[in-house]
Amino acid sequence: MKTKFKISIAAAIIVAAGSVAATQLASDEDKNEPHSSVSGDIHGDGDGPRCQGTEVNCPQGEQPIPENTYRTDKNPAGSGPWPFKVVRTVTQAGDEGLMVRTCNVSDCPGPDSERQIGLVRVHHTVWVDCWQDSGFDGGEGQNITKWYLVRWPSNEPHTTPDLESSREDKYRGWMYSGYIEPSGHNGKIPECSS
Repeated sequence: MKTKFKISIAAAIIVAAGSVAATQLASDEDKNEPHSSVSGDIHGDGDGPRCQGTEVNCPQGEQPIPENTYRTDKNPAGSGPWPFKVVRTVTQAGDEGLMVRTCNVSDCPGPDSERQIGLVRVHHTVWVDCWQDSGFDGGEGQNITKWYLVRWPSNEPHTTPDLESSREDKYRGWMYSGYIEPSGHNGKIPECSS
């Protein structure tokens, strides 16, 4: 009877250990697979949940957005303006967008509220006339000092993303090139004349 009792306890311990091991394995496999509870398409591009960055710093279940998703090898057609897309503006906090500024230097003239005349969210198109290297990196620390002169519908302070850039816009604003890429072309457009 004691032997039968010892065998029963040993069998129970083995089954319990097997259950714990199976649960741990399933948990480890979940870390490598997207969770079905993660839903939504934070960029509106139809590819499911994605984040800016690498697989290492993406939330569990999200895939990194590949860089240069809009660039092609073709030269830009026509005389401009040319389409560019805002990219890599999504952080863990959401889409921060990219500012449209009245100038491309750190000390824009006028009060601080007049520096920003717009905000463009990720994957939206802006129409670019030319580029300029101003020597200012936008405070981003990327050592990129190139700025694009974009067409914009207003020259008044505006911080919400409800304005859109179009070819016909009569105003101009500057956007930092670190978060813009050519759309349908290779980005070889003219430098702005002084």
